[in-house]
Amino acid sequence: MKKKQFLAVAIVFCLIVLSFSVRSTFAKYKSSVTVTDDTRVARWGINMSNEINLLENSSLVGETTTIAPGSSGIYRFRVDGTTETSHKLKINVSGEDHVGRIVYYLDDPNKQMGMDFDTLKVFLQGIVTDEVIEPNGKPMFDFDHTITWEWPMGDADSTDYSIFKDKDGNTVQPFVTLNVEVIAEQVTK
Repeated sequence: MKKKQFLAVAIVFCLIVLSFSVRSTFAKYKSSVTVTDDTRVARWGINMSNEINLLENSSLVGETTTIAPGSSGIYRFRVDGTTETSHKLKINVSGEDHVGRIVYYLDDPNKQMGMDFDTLKVFLQGIVTDEVIEPNGKPMFDFDHTITWEWPMGDADSTDYSIFKDKDGNTVQPFVTLNVEVIAEQVTK
């Protein structure tokens, strides 16, 4: 019986030793990968500027600037820069000219092509198209425009411009307003 016990203990001992030795022969695979990526934000270098002197030859009545025959002015707006994204330029134009005698010029320093207010608005809106401007790493085109205006002196102008009837027949103070909004907007595909 002692032989059987000894044999059983020996077998158990061998199994224990064998299990530890076999255990270390099984391969344990471990893999890892580290991925790093970085980028920078695309450049949006659009510069917008304007120079406004719409009331160059005007007078001040109280706290209100007024214009009269002989008045003139200038408005210049410019968009330039470099972008790394596709974009469009849009232009929104609104306003009213209740005087109706002011002559406007667009990019015409010699004042050869005078136009009325509604024609000016049409020309301004036609400056840009729906064309997508693709980035090419070069400075984008120089979008630079100047509006000049003048209220010519009339030789026999006896109109009282301080009295104006609006579309409903109400007497109102006449005014001239021009709003030009240039928008540069990224285009996503």
